[in-house]
Amino acid sequence: MPHTPLPEPSPDNILRASPEPGAGISLAPATLTPLWTGDRLTSLCRELGLPRGQPWLHACSPSNELVAQDPSRKWHLYTTEVIAVVQRRIISPTPPPSLEAPPDVVLLHLEMDTPDPSVTEYLDAVVWLMAVRYRTSPVYVERRWHPEYGESFSLRGFTGPGVSLGDIERAWRGWPLLRFLTEYRHLGLRPGGRPAGTGTFESREAFIRMVREAVQSVRASRRYPSQEWVAAYFRGRPGYPACDVRQLRRWCRRFGFASWQEVLAAVG
Repeated sequence: MPHTPLPEPSPDNILRASPEPGAGISLAPATLTPLWTGDRLTSLCRELGLPRGQPWLHACSPSNELVAQDPSRKWHLYTTEVIAVVQRRIISPTPPPSLEAPPDVVLLHLEMDTPDPSVTEYLDAVVWLMAVRYRTSPVYVERRWHPEYGESFSLRGFTGPGVSLGDIERAWRGWPLLRFLTEYRHLGLRPGGRPAGTGTFESREAFIRMVREAVQSVRASRRYPSQEWVAAYFRGRPGYPACDVRQLRRWCRRFGFASWQEVLAAVG
């Protein structure tokens, strides 16, 4: 089904528009080999029907860096690759308010360092393609989205030469992860700096709920729930986003808290 449109991007707040959909940013750590590069990436962008004049980005990341995951599921062995159309770009000392994602839209939120350490570059983009695969396997499960046709899911790459039944089985085991990432709706990434598993929160309420659980646990151990203890609690629990104090402060600002005392008052 067609999605509920997001607000039109402002020319003042997005990357310089290009007349061709094949122009964009590609972000991938040197340790990962993307499925699409060069001409294959350009061809795929045209196949997806990315809108002319809007910049896009291509990101490749270990799956457990996009959202907090349970290590027992071994998602760190899977790679997630996305192609997304930039909706908003802001350079600011504080995070902008979160965009609301319509029911069938997945948003990718990126935070990137700038030459000026006092400000951060924030990018919000609508995901048009998301692929999950096991390590460097050529077989992968994929979600595609289009504003006119909605979303679709498929298994791809299994007809190539040298593909084994094991490749197909491991790709299929990534299906629950793809569904989880799709239903999560808000993915987070900080290229070149964010610890594995930090991700982002889908809403202010989700952030408060997880901080409340951490604060209650810290208090139960007869400690003051400082930012240091809450960040340490997050790092040590499966399903919680790993972070340090600096990242915790970023989240506080992102969700409208001016101080840690305001956060503690909100969690009760």
